[in-house]
Amino acid sequence: MYNVDELVGKIVTIKLNNGIEIIARLTANPLDPYTAYVLQHPRTVVAAEKELALIPYLFTGEGKEVVISTMSVQTIVESLPESAKGYEDIIKEDK
Repeated sequence: MYNVDELVGKIVTIKLNNGIEIIARLTANPLDPYTAYVLQHPRTVVAAEKELALIPYLFTGEGKEVVISTMSVQTIVESLPESAKGYEDIIKEDK
């Protein structure tokens, strides 16, 4: 069985039920980790010509930390090292 608790603190890739892909740092959810995930600095993955780009998950609200329902998540995995490094580089620039 896959244990999401092992991903806490890591950069993860999440595919939502609607097809949107997100990369973010997964943090523990003290309220109920079985109904929601807490994500730090989420970015939406978009195809831009022959490359992938990361854009803010939220445009009109504070997006440093967001909560998403586990019901809207299709898949959650640890991000590939190259993707995680690119994400961390972008987050450092935004701070």
